[in-house]
Amino acid sequence: MAGTWTLSCRAINFNTSKHLLSLENPSGSGKIAKIYKIYAQNSAGIALTGTQLQLEMRKLVTLTSVSAGIAITPQAYKSDNVALGTVTGYTNRTYTTIGTNSLMRRIPWSSDEANQTTASTDELELFLPYNVWWDSSYTDANCQPIVLNANEAFTIQQLTTSTVGFIDIAMEITVE
Repeated sequence: MAGTWTLSCRAINFNTSKHLLSLENPSGSGKIAKIYKIYAQNSAGIALTGTQLQLEMRKLVTLTSVSAGIAITPQAYKSDNVALGTVTGYTNRTYTTIGTNSLMRRIPWSSDEANQTTASTDELELFLPYNVWWDSSYTDANCQPIVLNANEAFTIQQLTTSTVGFIDIAMEITVE
């Protein structure tokens, strides 16, 4: 059985063209990474004048010229999981890719704070199923996870111009 991990980052600040959270399976890793769930939480806990953002989930094939970013180590569900090797998560990474950039899904997101005393779109981002962006459930054999072979990555990128607000993003992954 493949080991299961959660890759998560809290309070990611929004920024134009920023790759908010990424998972990379570099060339020569000898591993296959699979993404089963992706979920987010609006973590703007203070009053903000936010905006409607456009986010995109993309699978990047043939990685070249990657730079910057902060490495994030996924947390294992079991202490005896097989090592991840070079499979790594990042926030604020920059990608220049050659080859295919597969758009998986577009996500509208409000960077305004969530106020539990009102009933606007911002509050819906706090609840299931609105904060689940991808779910290839473990119980449905007909729904495949996002598979990253060697030299592939998956990223969530902000496209719109805004630096207001924060978001928590997490991915449930397996590595074989």
